[in-house]
Amino acid sequence: MSPLRVVLALAFAACSASAQILYVDPVRGVDLTGAGSATQPFRSLTYAIAHASGPAPVFRLRRGVYGVGSGESFPIRLPDLCRVEAAEPRDVPTESGVRFDCQQPGIAALEYAPAAAGAVRLAGLTTTTGAGGDFVHVRVSAAAGFAVVELDGCRSDADSGLLIDSSAGGSASVVLTGCLFRGAGLALAATVASGVTLQLQVDRSDLEGGEDVVRFDATQGGLVLAGFRATQIRGGLAAGLRARTGPGPVPGGDVAVTLEHCLLYGNGHGTATGVRGAALVAETRVGGNAPTFRCVNGIFAGNANDTPIGGVGCQFGANLVSQSDLQALGGNLLRTPGFVDAAGGDFRLLPGSAGIDLAWSSDTTLFLDRDGEPRGSAGVGQPDLGPDEFHLDALHTAGRTTIGSTWQFALTTDPGLPFALLVGSDRDPLGFGAGQLHLRGVWFATPLGGMSDPSGLGRVSLPVPNDLGFLGIELDWQAVVARPPYFGTNAWPTVVGL
Repeated sequence: MSPLRVVLALAFAACSASAQILYVDPVRGVDLTGAGSATQPFRSLTYAIAHASGPAPVFRLRRGVYGVGSGESFPIRLPDLCRVEAAEPRDVPTESGVRFDCQQPGIAALEYAPAAAGAVRLAGLTTTTGAGGDFVHVRVSAAAGFAVVELDGCRSDADSGLLIDSSAGGSASVVLTGCLFRGAGLALAATVASGVTLQLQVDRSDLEGGEDVVRFDATQGGLVLAGFRATQIRGGLAAGLRARTGPGPVPGGDVAVTLEHCLLYGNGHGTATGVRGAALVAETRVGGNAPTFRCVNGIFAGNANDTPIGGVGCQFGANLVSQSDLQALGGNLLRTPGFVDAAGGDFRLLPGSAGIDLAWSSDTTLFLDRDGEPRGSAGVGQPDLGPDEFHLDALHTAGRTTIGSTWQFALTTDPGLPFALLVGSDRDPLGFGAGQLHLRGVWFATPLGGMSDPSGLGRVSLPVPNDLGFLGIELDWQAVVARPPYFGTNAWPTVVGL
């Protein structure tokens, strides 16, 4: 467990025994006469927070849209030591049914501004906006001194995802795991001041879009220590990650960033003014200290530039790069990776990709890839470069599992391999057969099979049938690849991928 996670765990453990649990349901809940129980939930998180009592409240949110129409007042100000989490499993690994709809430019759906040192945890939440608005604002004052924040499995397509403001003198430790932030603004941004330290850890997440995808501002002094592991940073018009330092009220200002097994893709191709940038951009004002970037086991691809010219301010391990003056630095290789479908956002490595088995094990500290699958290890093979570890017969899913939509699968396997896809639940006592789908006793005949192409990529899609029995697949499902001789049998293959 990372030091930041230890701090957060200890903060909540101190109050967990007496935590109050309140349920909220924007569809069936009632504020005035509700009890906040599982059977009589409140309707709005705003109301639940106002009526919470005792330390470390836990707010469990049921599926639905949380907006002004359901009684929310934005920004929703979070109490100290609280947890706000989805009460039900998500449909697919990166999708939640709990949605905040702020639609107020410059205003966050959720705001945390502790009066004293404290912590907050958000899990399985989503924000969508049609007319502006941000997801989470964190403001730490000198009076608060220190705050710990964790976001786990959260999604945002708001203007900005997470904005951290420590310019008023408070330090913070922030952990993001399995998050997806994309929007017209900044996916992630932080501002610090003299005497302030921000520790940030981002694992297995996707950060997309905006002028800059990530921006750290230490122009008023202070220190940012940021680590990114198995994370995608892509689509920034000016920069993927921009670090600004000095001079501030006193000389100084430091930003130190480590990027491990990350993908920086499609950054720096120009703003509306035509200014082109790079995946990594460093800005140092007179009196400031130059930002530093440590890049190991990553992939730079499709960027206008990868780093400052000549890699100034960068320390390299093994990486795939596309900027020719970087290939002689560290263990960099000037090669083009092979992705399953970059245009469609699927950046898994194809069989035979240049990034397979080329990572330096000594620079790997997170032993799960972006999808939660194990990294290569001694005796099994070296880890791969980038966020995703290549696994034979691994699956990637897209689309929703709701009636009337289409569920899509992309398979990376051996070239020219006939395959069948078996979908269902291993908790169901019924067996599996090629071309069959079943869940909780309901069987569906499906054409889930085909032949992989010469690159080893196979695709199949499943129109979700109009049958209520299929709805259970949102809560409990698995998919595996069947190779010959598994066709026509009920045996499970030995290789399971999701």
